[in-house]
Amino acid sequence: RKIETSNMDKKTEELITKVRSREYHGSYTLAMRTAKLLKSYIRKKKWSNGQELIQLLTEVGREISAANPLELCIGNVVRRVLHIVREETRSLKDESQREQTDKEHKQSHMDYMRSLSKYLEGPTELDLGSTNIDEEDRKDFESAVQELIDEIQVNHSHIVDQALEHIHANELVLTFGKSRTITEFFLQAAESRRFEVVVTESAPGCYGHAMAASLAEKG
Repeated sequence: RKIETSNMDKKTEELITKVRSREYHGSYTLAMRTAKLLKSYIRKKKWSNGQELIQLLTEVGREISAANPLELCIGNVVRRVLHIVREETRSLKDESQREQTDKEHKQSHMDYMRSLSKYLEGPTELDLGSTNIDEEDRKDFESAVQELIDEIQVNHSHIVDQALEHIHANELVLTFGKSRTITEFFLQAAESRRFEVVVTESAPGCYGHAMAASLAEKG
């Protein structure tokens, strides 16, 4: 199902166009741009509860993924963000439920006993759409997605930092296509070791040519 035109803003259309034309490629770039776009939907779009937000993000995530189904990192980021939204919504519901339980405990002894009995039975499964989310809670959702963005950035650095553990002197290394992370990985290793890299063409995009040119330029 196509997302509503009113929800498809200019930045979303631009991202979909560039993913489809493969102007944006590489796991790091696509993961970062997808996560940042979904975060902007949390901040700017109209939604009032977790269920509405999940529907909104699912629809826009489906559109971005469909632009290039081979880029699995897009779907992975969308699923991570949806998981974050569900966890944040459940956290708010648990807090709301605890507050309600506290109020019940202040009632008469009979009401208190009924409340206690209900409590001992355990919480029931709650509909994600039943709790309204205010502006302060919305910021918590944004912060949680920002943590994912920070995690992606840190993982990129961690991979590059491990270059010398995996590449040894005078080795011949085969790589596919073009990747910012792999480029920096090779450059990190090249600071102290000499080795050769073979880059496949990776048709039809032929990003391998750009990767080989980039590495050759750096020596």
